[in-house]
Amino acid sequence: MIGSWKWQRGAGAAILGLALSLALFGCDTPDADASPESEAFGFRPGELVADLAYTDLDGNEGRLSDYRGSAAVVIAVRDTGCPVSGRYAPRLARMAQEWEEEGVRFLWLNPGPHESKEDMRAEVEEFGFSGAYVHDPDGVWGRALQVRATTEVFVLDESLTLVYRGSVDDQYGIGFNRPAVNHPWLEDALAATLEGSVPATRMTDEVHGCLLGFDNQPPTEARHDAVTWHNRVSRVMQENCVACHREGGIAPFSLETFEQAHAYRHMLAYVVEEGIMPPWYADPAVGKWANDRGLPDADRRALLAWIESGGPEGDPALAAAPRSWVEGWNIGEPDLVLSFDEAITIPAEGVVPYQYVVVPTGFEEDRWVRAMEIRPSAPEVTHHALVFVQEPGERTMMDGGVRGFFAATAPGAVGDDFGEDLGKRIPAGSSLVFQMHYTPNGREVEDRSRIGFVFHDEPPAREVETRSAFNVRFVIPPYAENHEVSGEHTFGEDGVIRAFFPHTHVRGVAFRYDLIRRDGSEEVVLNVPNYNFDWQLTYQAAEPIPVKAGDVLRAVAWYDNSENNPYNPDPSAAVRFGEQTWDEMMLGYFDFVSDSGTRLAQQD
Repeated sequence: MIGSWKWQRGAGAAILGLALSLALFGCDTPDADASPESEAFGFRPGELVADLAYTDLDGNEGRLSDYRGSAAVVIAVRDTGCPVSGRYAPRLARMAQEWEEEGVRFLWLNPGPHESKEDMRAEVEEFGFSGAYVHDPDGVWGRALQVRATTEVFVLDESLTLVYRGSVDDQYGIGFNRPAVNHPWLEDALAATLEGSVPATRMTDEVHGCLLGFDNQPPTEARHDAVTWHNRVSRVMQENCVACHREGGIAPFSLETFEQAHAYRHMLAYVVEEGIMPPWYADPAVGKWANDRGLPDADRRALLAWIESGGPEGDPALAAAPRSWVEGWNIGEPDLVLSFDEAITIPAEGVVPYQYVVVPTGFEEDRWVRAMEIRPSAPEVTHHALVFVQEPGERTMMDGGVRGFFAATAPGAVGDDFGEDLGKRIPAGSSLVFQMHYTPNGREVEDRSRIGFVFHDEPPAREVETRSAFNVRFVIPPYAENHEVSGEHTFGEDGVIRAFFPHTHVRGVAFRYDLIRRDGSEEVVLNVPNYNFDWQLTYQAAEPIPVKAGDVLRAVAWYDNSENNPYNPDPSAAVRFGEQTWDEMMLGYFDFVSDSGTRLAQQD
């Protein structure tokens, strides 16, 4: 049996706004209709776990709060009869001993009402489990944590915030027994927690063990008190906002402390209720996204309830632990960094036309990029940057950016890592063309943007190509409120789509990608009903979308050229394709990986 309760969340930290686009980050909860004041929390990553009481096998009484201040806490769910639980017993016992030296404490939770004390004591003695072993026959802990299966593990930080929940790793399960571990989720979670950061995987979709069913029961026991800054909202901010809104972050002010958030609480309510923030605009009914920045429904309700109640501070003893943030390159130390030869001056006021900067690579042979990151030196005025590859003899930007698109950055972006098997190719002798969009903020500054690369030593198994379903031959009539423009791309080979990057200018108000199969069936694969030019977002598919030769990807954009569009510079203009913001674009970029492998392999 396989634990089946799924909770989709964005990978990595969600982002709160920049400049005038202030503020805040979706998931379904088992108690979606509960009032915010009484809604249970403590079972989703990023939340404070309730202070649960226990009596261990030896009769010792305690509370989860006794573990506060530990480097990390692991709650490991056990069952003496489940075969997968048995396979993981020696590994968990060994990990408990190894990590104890780093200040990590393990607590063993057995929620089975059928279990006998004799069987549980035998397990403790056989495998040498150190720490409290708790029998929970009434399911108080099981319901509070929404335990899914007998092998689930929970990692808590020093403030008892849930950092990770899910499988130990991916080696054992019902019906499989792999020769090696490919994803050491628990080890990775502990390492990240001790570093003051968060793991790349916050929760596994499934737990490969024997189902327990607590995730199908309301978490009614051990609820927290009313929502306060310290027990709930500080963690909402830390999960969703503080990556940008912190000292040294790219946002114009910090939301790290109670005083800061309390001062801006009414603005936070406004941008959340109006849908201005978070910077995530995909229709939640279409597709699943690895980088989903959406504010979970439960977090949204908690934040608004806190504001409505006056923003109480609560008990400082429940404060969230401080988090460490990457100050340098998110992709690690680059193999190569290329930058502008000269800085660009951005004035304090006015409108700055797109700036184009050509940076020669000097590559004498093709290079394969595993990871890359664009870092403006003045992120506070950088609306976005697009980077194009201009091969020798080509004039990439003369076609308006239809071809050669390679990379992009916008506020909150952390770079791209394609992994060991995938990569993007930069041909020998190419130059990089930076298209820079700057928005003055009242102070004159200079920007000298850089791009960092981590290279593959050898060509990867598969190449990531950025393609586009586009249209450059359109005219948006004056005062048109809902003008539609579409473009198509026909696939010549089998492969998968990994990500989408829709791009229009200030008149663009909606964007959609449709996949038309060879048999004539159609499927919407990304719908952005409220496109926002202020946030140039990439939508990374949680699972690659397979396509076949002959399938067609259709991109459709809608434009508002009326006086009702506050961003519209001139409703009376007939608008055509062009590079500046007062022109328009219709570019449905997407990342594609062919089943036929890299270009080098094809040539061989």
